[in-house]
Amino acid sequence: MAFPISEVVALSTNNVLLTLGGILLLGGLAELGFERYKIPESVGLMLLGMLLGPVAHVVPAPDLSVFRGLAPVFGAIALVVIVFGGGIRLDLASLRGVGGRGAILALADTCLTIFVIAPVGYFLLHWSLGISVLFGALLGETTAAVVIPVAQDLGIEKSTVDLLTLNSTLNSISCIVAFYIALDAISQTGGSLSLLGGAGYVGRLILVGALIGGASGAAWVFVLDRVRRASFYRMTLGLVVLVYALSGAAGSSSVLAILVFSVIVGNYWVHLSEHPLEYSGGPDELDKQLTSIAFLDKEITFMVKSFFYVFIGLLVTPSVTFALWGLGISLLLLLPRAAGVFAVSVGRPDLKRRRVVMTSLYPRGLTVSVLAGILVNTLVSPPLSVYAGYIFNSAFMVILFSTLISGALIAVEHRRSREILRVGIDPFDDPAP
Repeated sequence: MAFPISEVVALSTNNVLLTLGGILLLGGLAELGFERYKIPESVGLMLLGMLLGPVAHVVPAPDLSVFRGLAPVFGAIALVVIVFGGGIRLDLASLRGVGGRGAILALADTCLTIFVIAPVGYFLLHWSLGISVLFGALLGETTAAVVIPVAQDLGIEKSTVDLLTLNSTLNSISCIVAFYIALDAISQTGGSLSLLGGAGYVGRLILVGALIGGASGAAWVFVLDRVRRASFYRMTLGLVVLVYALSGAAGSSSVLAILVFSVIVGNYWVHLSEHPLEYSGGPDELDKQLTSIAFLDKEITFMVKSFFYVFIGLLVTPSVTFALWGLGISLLLLLPRAAGVFAVSVGRPDLKRRRVVMTSLYPRGLTVSVLAGILVNTLVSPPLSVYAGYIFNSAFMVILFSTLISGALIAVEHRRSREILRVGIDPFDDPAP
């Protein structure tokens, strides 16, 4: 029996809505599981997606096509929220002291990851330089969703927790900026990015993006400082989306423009929170507006996180080869993390004592899943399309294995810490003179 096309569309829409609703409910349960049992929601949601898709085929192929179509839109929203949320929380005054070390570690995570992973793609897999750099940039994140709550629960020094919090927040931003600069560059060169040929293009991306973000951020602060009405604060997220679209249309780095805009506006809000009487609505109204913006940021992040973790599970190709490759890359990623941690802990005994903890807290997560989901829908034309599936499946396995390895290392370190409390001797303490 043939169905009218309207009924087919309605049936597909109902299936997609049912799946989306189920994903959000399961995302909430996964979040509760993490809070209570410390099981990262990324692991459960990705495995659930793999079960629903390539393993049991519960989600039919037409619905998978719909999800593929939604991925770029959800991905753009996710990038805006991640970069905006990180930017507005970046108090430039906090970069003094341990905050500066956290920012350095964030940049080191991304840059050293590219430095370690890109040669693997270039020399071992014989990829082009541009694709190899893109792969390294994709993996240059340590997920704040795991790092921050675990660090807070370990009972370690506040200085170490503050460093890890700022590190994981800024790290997502540096990862996204590096990824999009590499992606934009190779999109213009067909994947044959060279060091000299791409330098001018990358420089223009950065310069124009920074100028657009800086100009729009300064203009919006000028408006906010004179109007000071609650409705204008709620417009900020909408303006961020406009900055993203306009900077992309201008051929610049959209995420860098958002970052600069968010840092300028965020530090203006920091100033107001420290001088609340300057806000015409009064301190209580100011606190209400800033809290509502933070709540909106948190809820959108939850929805995007739940969608993308399940989404990449739905599209992954289960393979022993990809699993072994992901495990190897996950172990290799400990090297750049350890090097960065060693560098920022020099001269700080409190940080030196926690080098193992800081190195162990390196799992990849939300940003990697979002960028992988965008990538599989971006590199759709030869010769770039041949790399998309390999990178996508590798990213899935790296998120999974890096999270499991991080959990195992933290468990070992936690037992060591309890033993230190029992005997009163820490082998990482400097010996008495």
